[in-house]
Amino acid sequence: MALRQLVHVADRPSVVSALIRTRRKGDDWTTINPRHIFRALLRQCTYLPDSSARHYFRTYVVSRFRKYNPRPPVPPDLALRLQQTKVQKDLLKKARKGLVFLKRANNGHRMHLEKVLAMAYGRQGRRRRVLVQLLLQNTPPRQELLTKLDASKPTHDPESIFEYKVKALIKSQRHLEVHSTSVGTGKLRKSQRLDRVKLEIPEKNSWGRPMPLKRVQNMKEEWYAAFLDRIKPPLPMKEWERLRGLATGMKSEKLVKCRKRTGIRDNETNDITHAAPPLPPGTRSLSDIAMNSKREKSWSDSTNPHRVTPRVMRRMWTSIFEQCPCMTWDKVEEKWIVQWGGQQMKNDRVNSQALPVDMSLFEGVDKDGKVVTISGSQVNSE
Repeated sequence: MALRQLVHVADRPSVVSALIRTRRKGDDWTTINPRHIFRALLRQCTYLPDSSARHYFRTYVVSRFRKYNPRPPVPPDLALRLQQTKVQKDLLKKARKGLVFLKRANNGHRMHLEKVLAMAYGRQGRRRRVLVQLLLQNTPPRQELLTKLDASKPTHDPESIFEYKVKALIKSQRHLEVHSTSVGTGKLRKSQRLDRVKLEIPEKNSWGRPMPLKRVQNMKEEWYAAFLDRIKPPLPMKEWERLRGLATGMKSEKLVKCRKRTGIRDNETNDITHAAPPLPPGTRSLSDIAMNSKREKSWSDSTNPHRVTPRVMRRMWTSIFEQCPCMTWDKVEEKWIVQWGGQQMKNDRVNSQALPVDMSLFEGVDKDGKVVTISGSQVNSE
C-alpha cells in the first residue's frame, strides 16, 4: 500500500510528465519517462544491503520527485522553469545517473557502496548537513560569528567563536588527525583535515592598498564554509551503538537479493523469451570478456564488482564507523566527552584478546603446534 502511494506521486498529471513524452533518436537503450525512472529508483532502494540506507534513499528519491511534481496549483516560477527543454534534460539526466549509481552499489562496486553508506550515516551529502545544523543549533548566527573574527591579531584563534560543544569536537578531531593515521579518521585525505583550513587575511592587496572590507568579509565566509565542511558531526547515540554492533558483528542485516529479469517480450508475437537480445555492434559478450580478459587483482576497482556478503558489509560498516563520533555530557566533570568509532573498535579488539583461554585445549602440543611424541607413540590429549 505504501509503495502504491509513492508511485501515485509520479502518476499525477504535472508539468514534467506532460512535457516529456517523446523519445529522442538514439535513446532506445534508456528511458525518458519520469514515472519509469521513479519506479526503478524505488526498486533499487529496496535492494540496498543496509536498512538505514534503504530508508534514507527511499525518502530522498520521493522528496526529489515531489519537489518538481508539486500538488496543484503549480507555482508560476517552477512552471516556467520546467517548460525549458534544457531543465527537463538536466533533471532526467540526474535521475538516470542516480539510477545507475544505485545499480552499481547493489552489484557490489565498492566505491559506490561506500558512498551509499557514507550518505546514509551522515558522512556526506544532505544528512551530513542536517547533523551539522543540529550541532550548531545553540550557536549564534553566521554573521554574528564572523563579526567576532579578528585575523589581524597574530594570537587570535578563529575557532574560539564557536560554543563549547563544537570546540570539544574540534579539539578531539584535531588530536586524532595529528596522533593517528587511521583510527577515527578512516581514509581521510590530507586536503580534508582541519589543519588545512587557515584564516589568513593580508593587510594589503596586490596593489599595495588596504584590503577592501568586502573582500575581508568574503574571505571570512570562505573560511567558515570550508571549516564546517571538514567537521565530522556526531551521530545520535542509538544509531552509533547500532553501527557499532554491525561493525563488530554483534548485529547483522538481512541481505536482499535483487530481482532477476524473467524474460524478453516479443512485440510482434507477444511471447516471452529467455534468450539474450542481440549485442550492439562493437561490443563483446560476457563470455568473451571472461575468457579473454585479465581479471583485476584488487576488487576495489570500480570495474571489478565484488559479491556482497556479510563479511564484505562488515568491513564497510567498520570503515564508516571509524569516522563517526558520538558526544555525551559528563555531569561530574561538566564537560563534553567525544568518543570515536575507531577508538571503540581498538578497545574492543584489546578486550577480545584479553579474554581467558582454557589451556587444557593445548595439552600434548608444543609451542609450534606439533603433537608431542614419547617413545614413538603420540600423547593422548585426553
